[in-house]
Amino acid sequence: MIKFIFTVLLLITTIGGLFTFFEICILKLFFKIENLKYVKLLKILEITVIIISCITFISLKILMILLSLIYFIILIYDFYKKKIDIKNFIINFIFLFVDFYVMYLVIKIISQKLPNF
Repeated sequence: MIKFIFTVLLLITTIGGLFTFFEICILKLFFKIENLKYVKLLKILEITVIIISCITFISLKILMILLSLIYFIILIYDFYKKKIDIKNFIINFIFLFVDFYVMYLVIKIISQKLPNF
């Protein structure tokens, strides 16, 4: 059983790494974004959601709303301080919803496939 759990965790990590690689390639090639600070922040928040959802039984929706609100506040603050322009703000804002939605679906699918202990 422990081997199965470690295999699933390794598979999740590998798939997450591949998604991250493709997301960064798409952002750099098609949207011409050089500053990946917000992508790194979003990945840290994603890892936080995954760890908390695996350890505790907190509602995933509340956690997703809270962490996306934190990310959105940071985006607004940096836009207000003129650290990013409107184009990067819109791209990172859309990327927030796409990324969190895909992560939410992956967590739901994986949690349905795992056996109950």
